[in-house]
Amino acid sequence: MYHVYGDESVAGDFVVYGIVASPEDKVQEVENVLRAIKSQYRVQPDAKWHCRQIFNPQGRKHTPWSHLGDSECYQMAVDLTIALGRSQFLKTVVGYVSTNALGKAIPAIGAVASFTLEEKKQLIPFAFQAALAQFSLDPEYRNNMKLWTDPDGTMIKWGGGNRQAGRLLTIREVSMPLADTIFTITPENVQSKERPRLLEVADLMTYSSARTLAKQKRAYDDVFETLAGMMRPVQHEFKWII
Repeated sequence: MYHVYGDESVAGDFVVYGIVASPEDKVQEVENVLRAIKSQYRVQPDAKWHCRQIFNPQGRKHTPWSHLGDSECYQMAVDLTIALGRSQFLKTVVGYVSTNALGKAIPAIGAVASFTLEEKKQLIPFAFQAALAQFSLDPEYRNNMKLWTDPDGTMIKWGGGNRQAGRLLTIREVSMPLADTIFTITPENVQSKERPRLLEVADLMTYSSARTLAKQKRAYDDVFETLAGMMRPVQHEFKWII
């Protein structure tokens, strides 16, 4: 059995969904790595790793990471990635959508009428499909995995109404011939909203990949390129096949 963890990130023109998979009996080993690195940097082991907080000086204020400077935060991320790299059993995949390539007009998909793109988070389900397909079409993982996604309560426009972004991560929402070949898997935490520790690894991998794809020439982009290079996620771009 595999435990699979997914998180999204948006950077520039890219909407990215990253997935990290671990054999069930190795999950505790990865959690121990997370705790050890946090302790090394004088952070409570149970503190939640969230890149948009850790790598933002203002966001770090009044958090368990507030005592760290920028350079320490980036070195901590490098140290964590190196430590995780010793776990050769982790599988990493990134699905992404380029808003420039996809355009503003989203065609009808299943029961959802066509619509004009108004916010990038509307594309998260498509990046999710590009990533999840690499697991659900693989006999090693198909029907042999449990999925946890980062609970995202952000309300976005969808199908003529408003929906929570996290609730869109089902194949039923984006029914297409290609997606219909992928089995429907319901995240384990849809109701509970629990956040397993390995979602923190997915957060780092996805955030680093998004920054790398966006190429916005922001400070420390070279660090995130290094992190993404060490994690080596298989990348798949979502494209319409209707």
